[in-house]
Amino acid sequence: MSAAFVCLLSVLLLFVQASSSNVGGYKFTLKVVYQNPAKQPSSLSLRGDGLGLSWDKGIQLTRLTSTSWSTVLDVPAGSPSVLQVKPLIQDSIWSIGSNFYVSLTTPFSSVTIYPWFYSTSGQYSIIGNLYSPQLNNTRSIIVYTPPSYYENLAKIQSNVLIMHDGQNLFNASTSYAGAWYCDKTVNTEVVQGNMEEVVIVGVYNTPDRLDEYTYSYDPCYDTTIRGDCIGGGGKGDLYLDFLVENVIPFLTKKGLRVETSRENLGILGSSLGGLISCYAVIHEAQYLARQDVCHRHFGGILRTSIP
Repeated sequence: MSAAFVCLLSVLLLFVQASSSNVGGYKFTLKVVYQNPAKQPSSLSLRGDGLGLSWDKGIQLTRLTSTSWSTVLDVPAGSPSVLQVKPLIQDSIWSIGSNFYVSLTTPFSSVTIYPWFYSTSGQYSIIGNLYSPQLNNTRSIIVYTPPSYYENLAKIQSNVLIMHDGQNLFNASTSYAGAWYCDKTVNTEVVQGNMEEVVIVGVYNTPDRLDEYTYSYDPCYDTTIRGDCIGGGGKGDLYLDFLVENVIPFLTKKGLRVETSRENLGILGSSLGGLISCYAVIHEAQYLARQDVCHRHFGGILRTSIP
């Protein structure tokens, strides 16, 4: 198992759902929305682990519109705090991915879920080249969209992961240090139900990678053959400003169906990318709620401690 694979799996913990103990005493409407012009089903059913549902046979959902269905469920006193459910087409074609976890700890009137039934692979593509006014350079932005993205057009993706070294993430032909194949890993884990779907935003690096991924200037990060110091580094804050002020708004400008509020955003990197990710969560915490660091690189120019 490669270090890159282990590194990517560690971020799955950022997108896992939880459960626990007892509540009750109200009704709520569970709504299922599925918009697939190519294969719009005539009926949907629902299976689950409580509140009158079972995993053996589904209940027929009431059709509301051409793309939405619903059912009303009673939550009696003493019910478990989490209900697991899964929609099916004609009670035979199961939705792909993990069960849907509906928290019952706080009374509410309705919950909406967005399943998909056919696609097992996401797609990635370069969505454009983006200029950085902070760094006065331009780089490609590559985006991976998960399996449901082009199948259920009503679903807004709520998990967005910004990753550095974008040319390394998916394709060996563009990689300068070996591809991570993030798309294949995420496809597998999502389909097996081990993680939620996530949109990956890959920000290509530039020839100024060392400067942009470090937060402090080192007057002697390297030396010439004669022993003279060469300074560098310290553009990390400008790079993070670029991510927050330009890359994140670029997603909306390009029409991607993603949530970009703080609680929906994470950042991940390896080596120097891991260091700038760690620094980002300290200094850009008002914009980024999740982070993971793989192979933190604290040598050479990075002798200064993170404040």
